[in-house]
Amino acid sequence: ALPFFVAGYAMRQHTTFLHDKPRYINDVVLVAALIVLLNSIAHKYHAHILFDRNTYRVPLWALYVGGLMGTYAVFLVSRIVRWLPIISYIGRYSIIVLITHHAIIAALSRPTLARIVTFCGSGKTAVVLTTLAILLLSVPIIYLCKRFLPHIFAQKPVIK
Repeated sequence: ALPFFVAGYAMRQHTTFLHDKPRYINDVVLVAALIVLLNSIAHKYHAHILFDRNTYRVPLWALYVGGLMGTYAVFLVSRIVRWLPIISYIGRYSIIVLITHHAIIAALSRPTLARIVTFCGSGKTAVVLTTLAILLLSVPIIYLCKRFLPHIFAQKPVIK
């Protein structure tokens, strides 16, 4: 994940990309093209990626290209939308989410995740529901980490 944080940081700090006026049609077409390209890479290599087990049956370059395309797509969507309260809050403290999301997945446990997959009937729907669960649980976790563990998560604004 670190290369994608660095790419996002560099893009935010060293470009005017987010401050430029959105070109809605171009941005939407570019996001769609990135999604199609990523899907074609995934289908070409029969992508089977399990982050919780560190199993990646894709070439390493495809994994990084996909991550960088995802980072760029997030910037494009951010430029179009500008501000959403919960997403902005989670984005500001994304390092906390990065550090704690695996614990959330572990807390959900494999049987719970298996029930989600069975209920959804599709792996993609289960991934979306798991992602939503992580995002929703991240809000109180961010608050607790900022409040009680600011030194551990390097939250300079709250350290006095």
